[in-house]
Amino acid sequence: MLSEVRKIIKSIFVLFSTLILATLATNSYFSSQAKITDNVFSTGNWTPPPQISKVVINEVYYDVAADKGADDDGVVQSDEWVELYNPGDTSVDVRYWVLQDASGSHQLFNTYTPIPAHGFALISQRPSTWTLYWPGIPQGVLIIENYTKIGNGLANDGDRLILKDDHQNIVDQISYGNDTTIFNPSIPTVAKGHSIERQPAGKYTGTAADFIDQVNPTPGLGI
Repeated sequence: MLSEVRKIIKSIFVLFSTLILATLATNSYFSSQAKITDNVFSTGNWTPPPQISKVVINEVYYDVAADKGADDDGVVQSDEWVELYNPGDTSVDVRYWVLQDASGSHQLFNTYTPIPAHGFALISQRPSTWTLYWPGIPQGVLIIENYTKIGNGLANDGDRLILKDDHQNIVDQISYGNDTTIFNPSIPTVAKGHSIERQPAGKYTGTAADFIDQVNPTPGLGI
């Protein structure tokens, strides 16, 4: 009998050592203690580690005004832009993330690229989009220059935008105009020079109602 008790105690010690190591490795934890009843081992409920903050597509400027550069109408370069927002309390690394539209996709920076907590990132094809047409971007806003069009160029009558992480998981997606693949109804189209923007920044219900027609676009600011 004494040897059986020793075996049970030894088994419990080995099991708890394994659980402690697993907890340290994954930041997971058990909500209640393990116990032995009639030689039957039972545990509490497992709680997974917290998920990373959800980055959202916060503002899209797809129909470029004449005084704000070139629209995507077959020209070599375009001054369309997309604003991402990180509503969480920790920075999010978007290295190797992908932004795609209905026709094409492009990878974001392949170096360490964190969006600050409660911060913004702006994606455009070329640096001059900001220096020539949108001066005064707040300090701390991450600027991501693709040097290629966003997707295959954002269509003015309707398109979609899909943001994927480095494992190809969809992080956020929207559609506007005559593209109803994501939202149906989709976000209504806006006049040239306007943008579509979440109000307030980061609002997320998974519907087109999150967005407004922004007469005066606010890259890097939010509303």
